[in-house]
Amino acid sequence: MNMIGLALCRHSKSGQGYLFRMPRYENLKEGDRVVVDTKQGEQEAEILETATVCEDEPEYRMILKAAGATLPLKRVLRKIAYRECEYEDDE
Repeated sequence: MNMIGLALCRHSKSGQGYLFRMPRYENLKEGDRVVVDTKQGEQEAEILETATVCEDEPEYRMILKAAGATLPLKRVLRKIAYRECEYEDDE
């Protein structure tokens, strides 16, 4: 059984969600900002929903069809992590 991680992401101002393959063992969740691979290159996106499914099950094909996705799915490349800037004492 081959499990696959899926992420529905919005990467354009149109508001439409697109289906991407994501690493199953990453802690990605709804609302996370990520970088996805698209036909136009790398784009920032927001995760709308995530799921882990078996590639051999009918549910996988049903999700692909409902999302209007075609194989092979493009991938979530990385999570965008914001961190505080560190400054040395400027005084």
